[in-house]
Amino acid sequence: VMVETLVEIKPGPFEMVAVGRELTTEKVICSRVEGSWPDPEDALAQVVMPVVLQPGPGAFTREGHLRKSGSLLHGKDDPLDASRPTALVALVCRSKMVKTALDVMRVLEGASPVEFPPLSLDLKDERCGQVRDMIPAKTLGPGRYHYRIVVREKGAEIGTGETSFVVPEG
Repeated sequence: VMVETLVEIKPGPFEMVAVGRELTTEKVICSRVEGSWPDPEDALAQVVMPVVLQPGPGAFTREGHLRKSGSLLHGKDDPLDASRPTALVALVCRSKMVKTALDVMRVLEGASPVEFPPLSLDLKDERCGQVRDMIPAKTLGPGRYHYRIVVREKGAEIGTGETSFVVPEG
């Protein structure tokens, strides 16, 4: 069961806790995530928490609407299902000092080569924008992968972010 909701997180440390109880067996499952949400003024650009998502079945609820499938978040050691498509998603934020479009380079290192086209992120009046790279189903072979995002302004590197994930054998 996935409960999706929008939250505002102020810069600084945060902790999210989720607790669920299975009604028929009374089994309790909990999850805890700690992190630090960056302040966009601490650097010229920041890549916020790149995540790895894959579609999957489940009970998903957002603002009272129920769905039977949705995006499942995978941690660095959670095995991916290579038969499903994979989305690599991150938030790129810039300080108030940066006024131009950002050049965003994304690299995936691992067993199967995947290339992403160059991206120019013109945020206009926004401070942050989403970067989403899609990998088609049945593209990734077994092994560990490392995804890195490099943000440049006028050729100079001003921010980076990264994550990793694993595709198991068979």
